[in-house]
Parts: sequence; C-alpha cells; structure tokens
Amino acid sequence: MIEICMNGAKFTMEKMRQFQASPTGIFLYVITTGVLGIVILLAFLAMLFGAAMLKPLLPMIVGFNCASGAYGCIEKGRPGQSNQLFFITSAALIMILAGCLIASLFHPWEQLFEGYTLLFTVCSGVISTLFGVWLGVKNRSLNKQDKQSSSPRGGNH
Repeated sequence: MIEICMNGAKFTMEKMRQFQASPTGIFLYVITTGVLGIVILLAFLAMLFGAAMLKPLLPMIVGFNCASGAYGCIEKGRPGQSNQLFFITSAALIMILAGCLIASLFHPWEQLFEGYTLLFTVCSGVISTLFGVWLGVKNRSLNKQDKQSSSPRGGNH
C-alpha cells in the first residue's frame, strides 16, 4: 500500500516537473512570482512608509519584478523558442497592470491611473524587462562559454 502511494507521488512529481519545464509552466511561474513579489513589496512598503509613498515607488517595484521575470523566463526557457518573446511581453504587461491595480487597493483615494504615474510605470516595466532579457542572454552565453572551456579536449587533462 505504501509502495503504491510512493509510486503515485513520484509520478505526480515527475508530471509537475514536466509541466514546469513547458513554456506554459514557465509563463505561469514568472507571472505568479512577479505578482506575488509586487504584492509583498507594496504591502511591506505601505506599512513601512505609509500608503502615500506607493505612488512614487510603484515604477521601481514593477520594474524590479519585470526584470526578474524576464531574466527567469530566459533562464528557464530553451534557447530559440519561438514564443518566448510573446511570453515575456505578456508577463511584463500583466505585472504592470497588476502593480497598478494592487497599488490602487493599498491607496484607494489616490488616482493611480493618471497619465504620469502610468507612463512612468509602463516605461520602467518595459526598460527593466529589456534589461532582464539582456542579463539572461548574457548569463546564458557566459554559461555556454564556461561549459565549453571546462570540457576536456582530446581526453588529456
């Protein structure tokens, strides 16, 4: 009976690993961690500085999470995936909108969808996403070079 449960758990964990390695799994992971990061940072900073400071800090919070999400998407994804750019762009837009909506829940009397706040948040998210993609690509190429230089040449080492 215990062996059946162990086999079922192993099968389930293997299926979860396969799903997490798929493009949809990577996308959901990036979205989940990005939005949860925004919620945690906004809640912490609202308690620390007060809700009035969320408006100027929102672009930095969203930018940080967009950069880490883009880096994670590049790091976990396979090179040359055709839909990777779509996933990264969609994840960044979802995190930007989630950041604005969540900040408006913490600070409901302030209009967060006014022009400058939304413009700064979108620009910060886009620039940070590009920076995260650049870092991910650089890291992947450095890891590739490191693997090539550490592999034995001709068997003599």
